[in-house]
Amino acid sequence: MAPGRVLVGFVCAWLVVKLAFVHGVVPARDRKREPRHKASLVAARVPPGEVLYLFRLKDEGIMFYYGRTVRRLYRPEQLPSSPRPAYCILDEVEWQQMTQPMEVLLHLQDEQGAPIVLVRM
Repeated sequence: MAPGRVLVGFVCAWLVVKLAFVHGVVPARDRKREPRHKASLVAARVPPGEVLYLFRLKDEGIMFYYGRTVRRLYRPEQLPSSPRPAYCILDEVEWQQMTQPMEVLLHLQDEQGAPIVLVRM
C-alpha cells in the first residue's frame, strides 16, 4: 500500500474519532460539570469591564464560558494597585491563606468538584 494512502486513511480515522469526541463526549461531560452555569454565576457578580484574576486555579471551561477578560498572576501581591476593587477566584487553599481584606461573593465548585471562591478585594 502506498504511504500516501496510509496517511490519508490515518487522518480520516483521526477526524472521525475527534468528531465523535467533540460531539459525544464533551457535551455529556459538560452537562455533569456545568461550566456554562458556573460561568454565568461568576459573570453575574463581576461587573462588566472588570478583570477577573486567577492564581493557581486551572479551570479553563468556566473561564471560557465566562467570556470576559481573565488574567493569571503568580501571587496576590501582583494585583494592580487601584482604588477600584479587584475580583479574584481562589481555590480553597488560597482562600484560607489569604491575608488581604476581602468580601466573599460566591462559593462554588470547579469542574472537578473542588471548592473555589469568588472574592472582591
